[in-house]
Amino acid sequence: MAATVCLSLGSAPALQKVAERLAVALFPGSVLCLSGDLGVGKTTFVQGLGRGLGCPTAPTSPTFSLIDEHLGGRLPLYHVDLYRLTPEQVPALHLEAYLSAQEFPPGVLAVEWPERLPRPFAECLYLRLALDETDRDGRSLTVESWGDRHGALLLDWLSP
Repeated sequence: MAATVCLSLGSAPALQKVAERLAVALFPGSVLCLSGDLGVGKTTFVQGLGRGLGCPTAPTSPTFSLIDEHLGGRLPLYHVDLYRLTPEQVPALHLEAYLSAQEFPPGVLAVEWPERLPRPFAECLYLRLALDETDRDGRSLTVESWGDRHGALLLDWLSP
């Protein structure tokens, strides 16, 4: 089940509200791939996810730490930033360990700069953020579901 949704959003707080609402529908093993230019709001989106999941600390950009683990909410949030890496370096992070539930509690994997992955996730929500050319503070968000579980997730998120 594949689906695509496009949203026009206002300012950064509006982006966070959309992420908070998405957090309610997330399940253990959810993968979110966040794509877009520098400064478009990828980390802002993850902050909304963290708030929606009930994380006790607000996510910040893991540009230098590469992976930040936010535990203590409804689900753990694993926030990954691949900006500084090449596709050849990414396997050393062992991202699959965050999905296997063997080494880490099952949670949500949010990956910024998924273009740096050596191969895409088969199951994920792929979110593309862009600045709105007509509204200085606005953003557009295009969400694609890849795989059946994430297709159902997208439908759950959008249902009233």
